[in-house]
Amino acid sequence: MLKINEILYVDAESFFNNLLNNIAYDISNTTGKEIPLNNIKKGFHYKKILNNKLGRKGTVNVKITEFNKPTSYSAEFQSSSGINTISYYIETLDKNNINVTYIEDYKGSKYLMDFNYKLLNIFFKKGAKKRVIQFLHSIEKSILEDKKLLNS
Repeated sequence: MLKINEILYVDAESFFNNLLNNIAYDISNTTGKEIPLNNIKKGFHYKKILNNKLGRKGTVNVKITEFNKPTSYSAEFQSSSGINTISYYIETLDKNNINVTYIEDYKGSKYLMDFNYKLLNIFFKKGAKKRVIQFLHSIEKSILEDKKLLNS
């Protein structure tokens, strides 16, 4: 399991809206269909092709399992090898500061898949953590730049 807590200097609503736009973009790229933002909610699902950590392609069923704007979002990515879950929990610290907790977990469809994930996780965890922190701060930067443009 990967768990990251990161303080960002933006408000929860802006962060969640940006996350929602990223989700909509992913859905559009994957399905070729524009999805209205209000259709993205708990229970929404779609299929996509993903590369695993070893570079192999496979079909993944994506299902939104939690959607509480602007405090939480979770999705499951189910493949033949197991279920990968990602979650974002957003806690407001004050008007323009939030703590984002990102959790990524995997449950293999077989014991060997779980064991393999835990073994590979030793090697990939540092890079995955860095990637997530960069992603969170890219959202923060985008929000701050948009606000700066609106105020000028």
